[in-house]
Amino acid sequence: MSLQKNWCKPRLKKISDLAGFAVETASAGETVKVQVAGSLTSFDPTFHKICRSILSLTQSQNVDSLLVRIDKKGTAKIFENNFPIVAKTLAKRKIKKGGIVLDRDIADIGQISFHLDDQNVNPKNGEKVIWLFRFGYIFGIYFDFTGDLIFEDASREMARLYKRVLYYDLYDALEEGKLDSLIARGWFPFINLIGQGHDQLLALLKESKLDRLEAWSEEAFPNERIQKLSEGWFDNASFQKKKKTIEEGLANFYEGKFIAAISTLTPMVEGIANENALQKTGKGIRTSSGARIAEGIAKIAKEKVAYDSLIFPDLFQKYLTDYYFQQTKSDNSKIASRNPVSHGKAKDESFTRERTLQVILTLDQIRFYL
Repeated sequence: MSLQKNWCKPRLKKISDLAGFAVETASAGETVKVQVAGSLTSFDPTFHKICRSILSLTQSQNVDSLLVRIDKKGTAKIFENNFPIVAKTLAKRKIKKGGIVLDRDIADIGQISFHLDDQNVNPKNGEKVIWLFRFGYIFGIYFDFTGDLIFEDASREMARLYKRVLYYDLYDALEEGKLDSLIARGWFPFINLIGQGHDQLLALLKESKLDRLEAWSEEAFPNERIQKLSEGWFDNASFQKKKKTIEEGLANFYEGKFIAAISTLTPMVEGIANENALQKTGKGIRTSSGARIAEGIAKIAKEKVAYDSLIFPDLFQKYLTDYYFQQTKSDNSKIASRNPVSHGKAKDESFTRERTLQVILTLDQIRFYL
């Protein structure tokens, strides 16, 4: 029992007057810029210098995880490797207490804390803090030396950093604007792709092999997987109202009847969003244009999830506007997005399994906003 209570006992060290990290060189008498707070990944150019400074300051070696809390008297509590790290997550499926949680089960991460059962090493408000951690081959560092720490706010910033490390390839693609070609093909970092397929999707994008998306999507999302991810849809009242129509659309998908599946399921995106708005406010979303519908869905999303959520409400609005509800003038459209489908302009060959899957994943995405 004593071992269990002391498994995360810290080392104590005196660290007084810690102000921050110099971001430039300076001679005596010169002004110097000092970074007093920040969050970095090991891909940031200043990461390794700051990391070396931290390890030298704390006299730590061979650590994959480090938490340093410095109180107002300059006493540092240094936790190395063995301390609880708890991520407050939004789950994609039902999870029992004590059950295994995989990356693919995580829909979002909202907060990071260091509290589990009787072990609570959460930083206190007003302390100075360093948190270093590793996931795979990527490290992250969060620090705040201002002395004005509010841990509740810091825990959310730590979660943002943790997501950047955990899904670095995805955030890198977002920052470099690499997703435009995916959106043009009808794809998006759907929540049920993240942790279970987004890496292959991004690899095809990086290698300019978009012609392989159809085959990849069929392998990545067999019927069994669709059946599993759609199991919880009808727990939501807005989905429940459209249950008969949605189930018929899914049945057509499983049978390979993609024209019928797309024609049935495509209107359900705005239908479910409209139903949700009616239930909440008594007024439906504005449907005068595709952009208005996308705006209405995004408004619902932003009331539920943060701007930096892994469910990407802002980017989803762009996807809906630029692809799903795009205006099409051609009488012989090459894609099966909402307008050509609704107005009978889509070509027969545009009704594919890949396109039907995108509609299903769009519906699934909306589920996490409601």
